[in-house]
Amino acid sequence: MVHLYVKTLKNDATTHQQKCFLRKLMPKIRRSTVRKIKKFTIDFGGRFFVLLFFVSFTWYVSSKSFVDSPPESNPHSFHYKILETDTCSDQPNMTVVILAHSSPSNIERRNSLRRSWANYKLLGSQNTSLLFFMGHSRSSQINKAIVRESELHHDIIQEDYVDSYRNMTYKFMSAIKWTIKFCSHVRYVLKVDDDVFVNIHALGPFLRKPEITSLLDYRSILCKTCVNEKPVRRQRKHFSKWVVTFREFRARVYPVYCSGMFVLLSLKNAKKIFEMSMQLSYFWIDDVFMTGIVAAKLNLLHYHLPNI
Repeated sequence: MVHLYVKTLKNDATTHQQKCFLRKLMPKIRRSTVRKIKKFTIDFGGRFFVLLFFVSFTWYVSSKSFVDSPPESNPHSFHYKILETDTCSDQPNMTVVILAHSSPSNIERRNSLRRSWANYKLLGSQNTSLLFFMGHSRSSQINKAIVRESELHHDIIQEDYVDSYRNMTYKFMSAIKWTIKFCSHVRYVLKVDDDVFVNIHALGPFLRKPEITSLLDYRSILCKTCVNEKPVRRQRKHFSKWVVTFREFRARVYPVYCSGMFVLLSLKNAKKIFEMSMQLSYFWIDDVFMTGIVAAKLNLLHYHLPNI
């Protein structure tokens, strides 16, 4: 609550004029609020200026517009710096595509995956592919290294947003956008982080289970769920890169969302999430936004995978 301290005018006529002025320009504010605001004026050579009125009125309008106005659009209008278009078309029998979120500097992590469960031959035997999604680095040397890495492995998708914590949601949107356009025949999408080990031999049999197929084909997201998680708020003696202001997210608790290391869903539901995400105001924590806030808008369900 904002407490307004006021100074009462002695001139009754002026007082009456002030009341009428407030009622005329602030019809939407309750009379009780007007009475609380009262009159606060500064006398400059006999002219009275309603100073506190403009302060309170500006606060009132800004707070109302933030709550009541429709959300800003969030178009994903970035351009590709590195693009692979034939990954899925070369495998018409592919049922699931793996979208790995990576940072440009994590070259060794990507190579570790390529040498282990994500090597080309093993993925091909399971009718799947993996691609790494990232923004561009502020380091020109790293960007040049990414180009060389892409020319060697052909598994990198890079857009021209800056790769940073505040742009993580763009990465999630980029991965789904690419899948919709260049891998539209796959049935499922698996989003992972670049430090996750996936038992690729078990993935196919898992997806063929009737109960799993039913969940995915309905409106479920399979993942390790996060329930009753609270935003990190700024404290005097503590600062974190994960701090979320009340303007960014007002509720005290996040909606149910997925831990980003393993998120499995149908392409149909992934497309719905992408389309809805462009209609809501941007929130930078991708897991909370895409699998929590956006998923809640779509009434998608979360199925907890306890063994992840």
